[in-house]
Amino acid sequence: MQTMKMICNFAIIFIFFNNTELLQAQDVQPQLMLFKSGIALPDGTTIDSQGRVIVHSEAFRTTEVIQFNADGELLAQVSFGDGVFDKTRFIGSRFSYDPLLNLIIMLTPEGNLFQIHPDGLQVLPDVLSIPPEAIGINDVYDINTGQLVSFGLSLDTVMRYGDLALFRPELLPAQPKWVITGTAERLSEPPLPFVMELTIDSLSGAIAAQLMLISSAASFTMAERTRGVAVNEHGIGLTTLPITDPLNPDETREVAVAFSVYTASNMPDPLPQPAILYNALDVTSDGMASDAAGHFYAASGDQGSSACDPHRSGALVVMPVDANGLPLGLTTPVDVVPAAPAPLGILEPLACIPIATTMDDIVSSRDIAVSPMDQSVIITINNQDAVLIIFQP
Repeated sequence: MQTMKMICNFAIIFIFFNNTELLQAQDVQPQLMLFKSGIALPDGTTIDSQGRVIVHSEAFRTTEVIQFNADGELLAQVSFGDGVFDKTRFIGSRFSYDPLLNLIIMLTPEGNLFQIHPDGLQVLPDVLSIPPEAIGINDVYDINTGQLVSFGLSLDTVMRYGDLALFRPELLPAQPKWVITGTAERLSEPPLPFVMELTIDSLSGAIAAQLMLISSAASFTMAERTRGVAVNEHGIGLTTLPITDPLNPDETREVAVAFSVYTASNMPDPLPQPAILYNALDVTSDGMASDAAGHFYAASGDQGSSACDPHRSGALVVMPVDANGLPLGLTTPVDVVPAAPAPLGILEPLACIPIATTMDDIVSSRDIAVSPMDQSVIITINNQDAVLIIFQP
């Protein structure tokens, strides 16, 4: 049954890889403006409920977390790390904002969770960490094969963490879940990408984690790269993972993958198992976010994409959802009503907003945040020391 399902999935993927018309992104023209320049190597970003923008940046001896108001004016700044070598523990850290607690959570690549109050960027003393022994490794869905597998953590396994997203169920707001991407790295083996679900006991601070997704199509091409993840208000998550190229078994392709984080017990699961978006078969993401309506946004890094433009880097990829929070790219978009309001005026299943002005301009887009005030999008441009804002004119 699983083998037949995998063959059918690859057959569908084969069809869409060979139908270039379906891979053409919508030509959209949202307004793109400079939000802030002169920020050294900006990476992670988030926006709190007051519209204040938080950006992760790199100074010479420290890692900086900087806060701006909606007009780009500096409000507060806090440093992490002490010295050139110590600061590396914080390089690549990502944020997620919890509006209920009014807290920013910063995840470091080593798996430490820092709690930051947005008023003055006060760093709370309790630092949580993800212990390997707390991670469940059974019944993990391998997106490459369509099978449930177990993954063993050996003594030489190093867990490197990437992006994080918060899902606080509307029916159970006291039981939030964190969804985290990362890689399990072993000597002489390609890093195995994973998606993990994590819960934190509000009284003891104890962490319980479960691997949800992996891909056995791991390769060295995405080593040291952070894969973005987002979870919308419907409990649907989105990330990118590699699969074996059905046209060339020796190669891998990054694809967008949707999965279910939570559904109410008295309602059917709208997404019973992870699924590949048919129109996002060659999309990378260094960072992701979702807006109030549940639409997804991804920063495509510095690589070109056949789903956007293979010769141009640094795109903002927008993937709208339907009324159930499911990306339109999960099924053929016939008679599907998108959720309102449309993100940046986009109604198609996939849209790419180019950041690079020319084909020769290499743009390394890293992370995304959506403002709760006006649904504008903040995107960090790492190699140009800039933060941009994108909005519907």
